[in-house]
Amino acid sequence: MEWFEKAAAKGAVKAEYDLGILYYYGIGVSEDRDQAGTWFRTAADAGYAPAMLMSGVLLEDETPDNNEARLLWEKAARLQDPWAESLLGSAYLSRFSRTEDTDDIVAALYWMESAHRHGVEPVGGLLQHVWANLAPDIQEEVTESVFKHLEEGPPDIAGDEQAATDEETGKDSNAAGMAQAEKTEDSTRAAGAAETEPPDDKEEK
Repeated sequence: MEWFEKAAAKGAVKAEYDLGILYYYGIGVSEDRDQAGTWFRTAADAGYAPAMLMSGVLLEDETPDNNEARLLWEKAARLQDPWAESLLGSAYLSRFSRTEDTDDIVAALYWMESAHRHGVEPVGGLLQHVWANLAPDIQEEVTESVFKHLEEGPPDIAGDEQAATDEETGKDSNAAGMAQAEKTEDSTRAAGAAETEPPDDKEEK
């Protein structure tokens, strides 16, 4: 435990993630999901895919069908983490059950197929079950789209792209708003001072 803490204090991303795992499962320490989340987020912010996956798991444990969790899994999956690919596929499948949007089932099958190709099988034969139960009216379209993406690259879901953009730019927007408010306040104070300042005495000709 001490070695992990020393390494993490020096910015070793793998040690940060390992500390998260120790706290998550209570290995050598008391189980502490808050501490686990802190270390996972630190490693995830440094771009470590397994930490992104576990950060998403914690979010999903708190709030099922969590959009932020799915975005984290998306980032990890695009770094070719097969477990993230599997979880992401399941997340899109869950969303499809609510939206019935063809884009969601395409994304679900794409990521589960990609996980399968990288050695991770979705639980309980889920991948085979989904293929076998595709509605006949979308079967051809979905199959063609999934295998096209498997050759050319992952599908982009417009709503998720917007959510990711909002997440990345939210802080900047808030900062800009605060800066504008401060600027307005400074201008108001300056104008008030100018109005109350006595006029200069001038010599009469």
